[in-house]
Amino acid sequence: MYGIDWELVRKEERSEARRIKREEQVEKHRQSLQNSYFSENSSDSEVEDEDLDPPLKRKRGTNNVVTMKVVAALDKAQLTDRNAVHIIIAIIEALGLDPSLYAINKASFQRVRNKLREKRALKLKENFQGENLELITLHWDGKLMKQLLGPDKCDRLAIIITSGDIEQILSIPEVLSSTGRDQADAIFEHLVDWNLDGKFQALCCDTTNSNLGRFKRAAVLLEQKLGRDIEYFPCRHHIFEIDLKGVF
Repeated sequence: MYGIDWELVRKEERSEARRIKREEQVEKHRQSLQNSYFSENSSDSEVEDEDLDPPLKRKRGTNNVVTMKVVAALDKAQLTDRNAVHIIIAIIEALGLDPSLYAINKASFQRVRNKLREKRALKLKENFQGENLELITLHWDGKLMKQLLGPDKCDRLAIIITSGDIEQILSIPEVLSSTGRDQADAIFEHLVDWNLDGKFQALCCDTTNSNLGRFKRAAVLLEQKLGRDIEYFPCRHHIFEIDLKGVF
């Protein structure tokens, strides 16, 4: 029988001991990393909950620079809401003021602009109701125009009344078509809205078939809606244009 190689046994024992020690070191290191991670997170959460204040919310500007005169000037220049906002911001900065203190984003500007337009329209109508009008003449004329939004065209009808030196636009609505019935419906609606349906005595329009034709003309339908006769003052300006065009 061979004897036991004690030197080899001790060598294997030392190797096993080193392996166990390495595993213990790895486990110890892993445990220390895990503990440090949880301790950092818990300390951060405590700091956030106890020491730090909640983030400040940025306050929106509330000052308003859009007045009725500003809206009228921008409308006269035919500026869109977006372009108008750019110009207002540039003016505020040029005056050395902070634009963030003013409510001049596109949405708020559009809302204020529409509200001031409605307010101005109501004011014009109220002032007009106080006028002492005599011998009122109703005028209207249709035209094919581009729509406010988009490249398409639409029929619009300008409705105006005159009395002496007074001239007032009642509306320029979009109508479904240029037929006499659609024009008569639009005219009657706005006459009632301005409380003029029983106050005008004459009408003036061009001599197209839709206005003064034999059947379903706007003038006759308007008389039917009002229940009375109206004096006709037909406008022959376009007739003169046709004659001049043929001559020259």
